[in-house]
Amino acid sequence: MLDALARKAGHGPASLAQTDAWKAAAKEAVAEPDMTAFLDCQSMMKKLMEAGGRDTAVLTAFQSFLPEFVSVSTKFDGRLMRERAYAQFKMVLPRSESKHRSLAFTGEDTFAYVETNVAGAVAAVEKIAEFEPSIKDSSELGQFGLSFDDIPKTFGSEIAIVSDWESGALAFPTLFASVELKDAEKGRKFGGLITSAMGSGGEVIQKDYHGTMLWSLKGPIPLFQPTLAVTDTHLMFGINQGSVTAALDHAKDGKSIAGSAPFVAAMKTVADSNDGLAYVDCGRLVERLYERARPFITDAIAHSPELAKHFDVSLLPKIETLKRNMPSFLAGFQAGEHGYVIESTGPVTYLSGVGGAAFLGGFFTFKRQAAHAAEEAARAQKDR
Repeated sequence: MLDALARKAGHGPASLAQTDAWKAAAKEAVAEPDMTAFLDCQSMMKKLMEAGGRDTAVLTAFQSFLPEFVSVSTKFDGRLMRERAYAQFKMVLPRSESKHRSLAFTGEDTFAYVETNVAGAVAAVEKIAEFEPSIKDSSELGQFGLSFDDIPKTFGSEIAIVSDWESGALAFPTLFASVELKDAEKGRKFGGLITSAMGSGGEVIQKDYHGTMLWSLKGPIPLFQPTLAVTDTHLMFGINQGSVTAALDHAKDGKSIAGSAPFVAAMKTVADSNDGLAYVDCGRLVERLYERARPFITDAIAHSPELAKHFDVSLLPKIETLKRNMPSFLAGFQAGEHGYVIESTGPVTYLSGVGGAAFLGGFFTFKRQAAHAAEEAARAQKDR
């Protein structure tokens, strides 16, 4: 406290606002931010390494990939939240020029799309392998004529995840993922490795779909039958056959969300997305949730005189009203020479959404573990 008051009075070491790092971060912040956060990553890593321990070698491997600092600035702009997270590095970042080719797998019912470039992650894994060579040892890869070094040679840089949700009470969200291939022959070998692993979980069914072979794990629920497909350009995975065939059809007919009004409007809210993007059509998501929840709400009010005293079914908002006030979420990932930016806009921002989900996941996991521990303690007490 005394150090903080001394700096406020202009005595002692310079304040954070006077450092070059803070000034560089301020240039990358949103205009007139309402909130700002700053973390000096290298100083934190230096403290961890000074403490020593058996993980020091691993920390050393990671140090060159850590940013010098990270800053996050947020602005509340009417219905939108605007956020700009900036990380500055000493090393030169891998060049990235994402063309958003995987958008071809989306269609009119797509409500969520995530695309990222993995060139930087591959470089990090290769660096770690220099300190831990054992991670390159894999007998499973060898059985299919593959090695660890074949991974960066086989797969391209763009990975995408797509989720569609058709209208209708019985429709559920789908899940489809794709990764680009640089070497189709090796890609098929990796496909064989994956289908072999699938076979250990049950019967695998093969199906030809317009020249593309699909491998599906047979299960009692048609909605969940994990499916793999390999083409000359992509290795693809879906939660069921329908999610893969729908993506293949979208790519063939050429009608993607790239030309839809919500997507075009969302893309205008960020400066660049040369390293990938994340998009959620919040209006469509709310529509799908509301069309399923509304019948239950009206039925509950109709069968509860107490609720009927306070709620009028005729006054429930129309879906058009909800959609009109629900802008889409978009995060653009931008890689520069020494700086990386995640710029996001929407009802929530990228980091607040990820952080909120992580917090809720951690909270419920803690509650579950606490309840389990209480049950074990009660059972042990009873056994005594």
